[in-house]
Amino acid sequence: MAGLRNLVAWNKASIAKLVWHIALKKDLLWVEWVHGKYLKQADWWHYQAPADCSWYWRKVVYTKELFKKKIM
Repeated sequence: MAGLRNLVAWNKASIAKLVWHIALKKDLLWVEWVHGKYLKQADWWHYQAPADCSWYWRKVVYTKELFKKKIM
């Protein structure tokens, strides 16, 4: 079971890294696509995921909310 717990932590850390890249507007193609497709001119820290978005995007936005609670 210890290995599975490590995978869960690894997944959370990987998604948190994506959250941070989006917040910093890193010069990455995926981050540029996110800003063009979902965020447009919205503030990332106040952004709420639309109902018709993918499960993965909802997970990123949910992780952002967890991340925000920890740092603010």
